[in-house]
Amino acid sequence: MDEQHRLIKKGRPSLSVDYAIVLRLGDDDNLGWSRMAEAYRRITGQWISRDTVKRRYLEVKAKNQQFKTLSELSKWKIKI
Repeated sequence: MDEQHRLIKKGRPSLSVDYAIVLRLGDDDNLGWSRMAEAYRRITGQWISRDTVKRRYLEVKAKNQQFKTLSELSKWKIKI
């Protein structure tokens, strides 16, 4: 019974976001969080807050950095 309660996430379900658009707006267009949210709304028609854009952008950047590090390690055939 205790395990069942751990599997359930409390709170509002997370919003699905197109990470490619968020990355492009942050990296290529060099926009701030509010302008990124505004541009994302114009492109997709989906309302999204600047805090959500910020969280998703930082999540993707952290994952990309992690994958980059792992790919560099595998390139040099270093065991983790």
